[in-house]
Amino acid sequence: MPPTDPLRNLGVHQTSRGGELRVWSRNATGMDLVVFDSKDPSWVTSVRPLVRGDGDVWSVATSKLQAGARYAIRASGPKGN
Repeated sequence: MPPTDPLRNLGVHQTSRGGELRVWSRNATGMDLVVFDSKDPSWVTSVRPLVRGDGDVWSVATSKLQAGARYAIRASGPKGN
């Protein structure tokens, strides 16, 4: 059987406990999911770190990532050219 592709299911996917976010980055040294208030998008309600896994795919699962949630991904690492 061929090995499982680590780049499968990138993006946001709903689970029974909220949502899971999977993002690929080879050069990031850290990534955070930032969730904003649904009524005031300038108000941050949650910050959750993503964990780097196989194939440089970062992921996080949280109940805060519901359908319609406003979120951003904050990445840190070397600056590009």
